[in-house]
Amino acid sequence: MRQTFRDFAVTAVATLTLAACTGDGRSAGGFAGSPTTPETRPAVALVAYDSCDAFLDEVQHLASRLLTIPAPIEPALGGTTSGVLERDGSPSGAASGVPEAAPGSTRAAPTEADRSADAGPAWGGTNLQEEGVDEPDVVKTDGGRLLTIAAGKLWSFALSAGLPAPAGSITLPQGGGVLLVDGDRALVLTTSYQPVPTDDPATRMIAPADVTTHLTLVDVSDPAAMEIAGTAELQGALVDARAVDGMVRVVTSSAPPRLDHVDRAAAGSSESLQRRTREAISRTDAQAWLPRYAVRDRDGGVVEQGPLVDCASVLAPPEPAGLGMVNVASVDLRADTLKPTGDTSILGAGEIVYASSSALYVTTTTWPDEQSGTVSRTAIHKLTIAGRDPAAYVASGEVDGQLLDQFSLSELNGDLRVAATETVGVARPDDAPRSEQFPPAATTQSALTVLRQVGAELRPIGRVDGLGRGEQIRSVRFLGHTGYVVTFRQTDPLYTIDLRDPTAPRVVGELKIPGYSSYLHPIGDGLLVGIGQDATPEGRTTGLQLSLFDVSDPAAPTQLQKLALPESWSEAEHEHHAFLWWPPESLAVVPVTNYGFGRPDGSFAPPFVGAIGFVIERGGIVERGRLTHPAPAWGARVPAAPGCEPGAGCATPLPAPSDPGIVSPSPGVDGTPIERAVVVDGALLSFSEAGVKASDLGSFADLVWVPYP
Repeated sequence: MRQTFRDFAVTAVATLTLAACTGDGRSAGGFAGSPTTPETRPAVALVAYDSCDAFLDEVQHLASRLLTIPAPIEPALGGTTSGVLERDGSPSGAASGVPEAAPGSTRAAPTEADRSADAGPAWGGTNLQEEGVDEPDVVKTDGGRLLTIAAGKLWSFALSAGLPAPAGSITLPQGGGVLLVDGDRALVLTTSYQPVPTDDPATRMIAPADVTTHLTLVDVSDPAAMEIAGTAELQGALVDARAVDGMVRVVTSSAPPRLDHVDRAAAGSSESLQRRTREAISRTDAQAWLPRYAVRDRDGGVVEQGPLVDCASVLAPPEPAGLGMVNVASVDLRADTLKPTGDTSILGAGEIVYASSSALYVTTTTWPDEQSGTVSRTAIHKLTIAGRDPAAYVASGEVDGQLLDQFSLSELNGDLRVAATETVGVARPDDAPRSEQFPPAATTQSALTVLRQVGAELRPIGRVDGLGRGEQIRSVRFLGHTGYVVTFRQTDPLYTIDLRDPTAPRVVGELKIPGYSSYLHPIGDGLLVGIGQDATPEGRTTGLQLSLFDVSDPAAPTQLQKLALPESWSEAEHEHHAFLWWPPESLAVVPVTNYGFGRPDGSFAPPFVGAIGFVIERGGIVERGRLTHPAPAWGARVPAAPGCEPGAGCATPLPAPSDPGIVSPSPGVDGTPIERAVVVDGALLSFSEAGVKASDLGSFADLVWVPYP
């Protein structure tokens, strides 16, 4: 069977068609011993290489296998990291070197460590999936002071009776990002895309970018004089991060290195081009394939750099899914330095990150070959994050199908609950015309599986399937021993699943209504709020809707009320941090955007850009008030992507961040999108790229408006 791998980067002036052949009789050789024997080790369990020679041999062989090069295009592998790696993979301005693992060494899997259940971040205010497990966001507050990222700066506000007063700001080197805070230390995480300069229009369409995750440590002890205490760079894009008790686990996804230039014209034929490409692969050394890091001082000078992990810390499944790596690094915000500790790198892609207070899970989807009609599968890798120790790999498991987001995963009493949508394609007949659409049909269903760690395996111990046949999961929420799954094609079935016996989960209730909820939030008293889209009976979405569900009786869920906002949408539909629930007032604040599009009946929904507050109680949903922020001048010029000289042709396959202070709404629409809202001392604070507003919590009347300069 051939598998197409999505994590292999197309780079430089080349297009690669990537496929992994699993039938060549070669496994991921050169591995050290694993916690279980080959007979009992699960198929997706990760094992370590026993030496750098074994690691290099495997990645070179895999790279050669993955390349099928259509002439007349030059080959190359993935991008490097600007400021961390040179083109040949050696560190900038320093001698290269790779710490080599002792031959035959193994990396033992540590045991699960106990952790205080009440450990949590020093600052609150973020809508978190798990209590005590902090997530990066653009606003953090402890009720006495507030930090937010906007307009390319980190801003500090003093809070007196909930009213924000600017205390200071500091320009961020990369112009933005997301934020984690512990005491007087703030960590800003940013991904930058350094475009490759080129004047060739064709190259601009396929050229790579050097992708780097930047960590900026800011001393916020004096809000009026915040200082950058240091920076670090990790090769690859930020996937996500979690923090428990000031210990940050950063997950990145890095591409393989670029090869030496291969001249297509000189190669002549496709066969010669492939041979020269494989020769370029053979000239690489082990350190070129390892993700790298650099640590800089307050002045920006490099004080330390090198491979983020050694060869023995690279793990791979028996059949590696591509040449990219997902990397887990730890940063202790209570340590003296910002130096990231490279914990583990996994050969393959990293897609979804979920964490409890003691374990971190990373997922990778394996996509089926169109010819086979097989299903996609999701591998799940578990690492312990006990105390201040490095994250350590312990086990892997696998489920059929694809996960939606982090809420598709939930750990309770050591068991992992996983909700996934399975798609079974129909294999194309051998004599079918290639022009015929494929797949001609597909069957979908969703399932909830409970995994339990047994040795190095996350072993399925319970499963319920058949959810939403012909539909896809749109939202998931696990609350204690109950799971809620929403699927959608034309209607919105809300399933309630009893998980009290993890070995025998069962559907106990189902509610079918038009539309769907893409985010579910518990509000107490057996009530659940859904944020999503209303829809016609035929399944065409018509605009934002809030749904109030009574799930106090899991066997008979009911919809108490639905409030529709035609032709509108909300950031809270796909970003749970944008949703505010304030229990003392039974108040939900939701960003809403409507640019005044026409309705199906020919009328027009009035435009609105801002946020709306709703009082939500068992008696129903009542709008309390609306917030808006002023709009910037229309037609503001967006600057060129970083790294591009004026007039130069620069290619950026992934969006390069522009100046975050520039917002370009549609002409005639008055307002800047509101991204977040928090409540402090009886005042409602809302945030946009234009500024911060304080409003009265009861009337939503304006109290203070603080624009960003």
